[in-house]
Amino acid sequence: MSEVHYYRPKMKLAKMLREPGGKTVAEAVRDANAGLESISADCMDEVDAFIGRIEATFAALPADFDAEALHGLYKAANGLIGLPGIVGLSELETAAYSLADLTDRMIAAGRFEREAARVHVQALRLLRRPDALGVAGLGEVLAGLAQVRDKFRAMDVQAASD
Repeated sequence: MSEVHYYRPKMKLAKMLREPGGKTVAEAVRDANAGLESISADCMDEVDAFIGRIEATFAALPADFDAEALHGLYKAANGLIGLPGIVGLSELETAAYSLADLTDRMIAAGRFEREAARVHVQALRLLRRPDALGVAGLGEVLAGLAQVRDKFRAMDVQAASD
């Protein structure tokens, strides 16, 4: 029978916060923010590169259902998840997740809805520059993507019941 071992990594920050004369929480947060600012430009370049890959992958999709091609779009969208949040583009991250979810559902259903995917891909470019949309615009774009996903999901449920 196997024996379970628990490993708890030693966190440098936790140690520094406990030591007398160590960093305060405010100092640690300030340093973390400075660290994020130092990689911000590189992260934005990566975000732009991923959006470009997603657009190119979408443009290369055949008109008919092709699971392998859709899987490429899924991988490209999934690769973007996590990165936008680092630079404060959480709505862009939500849209990337939405595209990955939609694409995964298309693969599972064996059906390709080009317009549903196109709307998601175009939304990524819009959400890359959130200041141009304003708070209300960001909400409208995300609500629209949710409607597109829900419509696809409803069509999928209807097809399964027929």
